[in-house]
This record gives sequence, C-alpha cells and structure tokens, in this order.
Amino acid sequence: MGKALSIVVACALLASASAAAATTPTSYRAQVNGICRVYVPLIKQNQEIAAAAQNASNEDAVGIALGYLQRYMLALDGHIEAVAVPSTMRTQMAPILSILKKVDSQIQAGVAKLLAGDAKSWAAHLESVSRLGQPLNAMFTAAGLRDCTYGS
Repeated sequence: MGKALSIVVACALLASASAAAATTPTSYRAQVNGICRVYVPLIKQNQEIAAAAQNASNEDAVGIALGYLQRYMLALDGHIEAVAVPSTMRTQMAPILSILKKVDSQIQAGVAKLLAGDAKSWAAHLESVSRLGQPLNAMFTAAGLRDCTYGS
C-alpha cells in the first residue's frame, strides 16, 4: 500500500510541475502564430480562387476551392485548439476558442448536409460560418496573434 501511495504522490507532483511549467504568453503566441503562418496563406489563396471562380460562374471551381478552404480552416482551428493556453491568457483566449469550435461545428454540419444532397442547407451553414467568424480578426490581433487574421 505504501509503494502505491508513493507512486500516486509522485504522479501528482509531476502533474503539478507540468502544469506550473505551462507555456508563457510569448511562447504561446510564437507557437500559434507559427501554425497560422502555415494555414492562413492557403486559406487566403482559396478565398481568392473561390471568388474568381464565382465571378467566372465556374460552379465546379467554386465548390473545389470552398472544399479546400473548409479543410484548411478545420485544420488550422484544430491545431490552435490543441495548443495549451497559458493561464494568464485563458480569459482572452476562451472566447476565441469558443468561436473556433462553433465555426468548426458549422463547417462539419454543412459538409454533412452537402453530402446528403442538400446544397441549400450547406450554403446556409457557410453564411453562419462567415457571421460567426467576423469578430475573429480583431480578437486575434488583440491577443497578439496577428498571423492568424484572414478574411474581410
């Protein structure tokens, strides 16, 4: 029993030491901005492709670009959400992460509707994604995550 208790205590101490060694705001910003520098150019590129294809009335190209756009947005959001937020930034990051999760949910629901043959509902989900994401650029900038801004 004593050995088991020692192991439990050692694990608890290790866990608390890990929590205390959480990332600093500076390292968090550097890590998240680095992630964004990979995905944001791809997102912007596909936004431009979709807009150009829409102007050319090329529905297939619009659909392909929007598919890639959504794929990159989900990947970016997932990577951002996976980074441990320092305790001093949790209040600032909580609304951002909440919006990202809502956006992801709308993208996934929209794709499910599209796969079920309901393009009209998919379009409604895209509108919801756009509406939900509107405050993100200002929120990212305020959090020092300028490389994460995209869109209008």
